[in-house]
Amino acid sequence: MSKSLRLSEKWFNRGLWLITLVFASFLIGLGNVIVGDLPQVDGEIVREDFIEKPAVTPLRAERDATNAREATARPPSNRRNSRHKPGPRPIAAAAKPSIIGLPRAPPRRRQARMPNWLPAPAGSTG
Repeated sequence: MSKSLRLSEKWFNRGLWLITLVFASFLIGLGNVIVGDLPQVDGEIVREDFIEKPAVTPLRAERDATNAREATARPPSNRRNSRHKPGPRPIAAAAKPSIIGLPRAPPRRRQARMPNWLPAPAGSTG
């Protein structure tokens, strides 16, 4: 195939490939520059950026004062063993009250929840 092309066509083809490679390297370099500058656009966003500082300052002071009062009011023995110790587990699920404080209804039987809607065969008993 190389003999079918003239010498000028060969060099023209090589020149086009050279231009293609130069343009591809330019695009790769441009992409690296753009992606490299992305973290510099904005700093890291934290929760504090969305809070109004004048409005939250008195609330934080009140919270800190309350925490300090609770820490001083707690007896020393409780401060040392401040881990939460779980209480006794309930005996049965039916004994637990519902969310609003009323006793739970007894669980329904499966037959009451899902009645049989298919007719029984003619020769069956029940």
